[in-house]
Amino acid sequence: MNGLKIDDHGLLHPEQLKDVYSGLRDYFMTHAINTKFLNVVSLTTSKNIILAAIAGAAQFWQTKMLAAPKEPKIEGARDESMAAATNRTMMYFLPIFTAFIPYRFPAGLALYWTASSVFAIAQQYIFLWRHPLPKPEIINGN
Repeated sequence: MNGLKIDDHGLLHPEQLKDVYSGLRDYFMTHAINTKFLNVVSLTTSKNIILAAIAGAAQFWQTKMLAAPKEPKIEGARDESMAAATNRTMMYFLPIFTAFIPYRFPAGLALYWTASSVFAIAQQYIFLWRHPLPKPEIINGN
């Protein structure tokens, strides 16, 4: 694998992918994979309530952060109130579902889900810091 050539787009040439795959396969056939996270949590066991709860909490934080701002009350706007009720229900149901799924599967899934949510939260904070939302104007009923 010493002679890898990367093209102008940062990709390997197709004929070199076979060499990379066989090199990685040979390495992992001879070296054991560490399945412990921080040498504390085994990522292969299921029913890890702590990681599942953290994944659910991170998902709730992300969902709450990305929720659309509350629309002003407009008479006769039935569709908007139904959509708001659905969004509110999903904001609470999906994090519970997110905590339930990692609890049933190996802890690696909970760690992945938590890391994914934390990176999405950080990305949203950075984006909102660089591009603040405009302040909503107050709509007069006149």
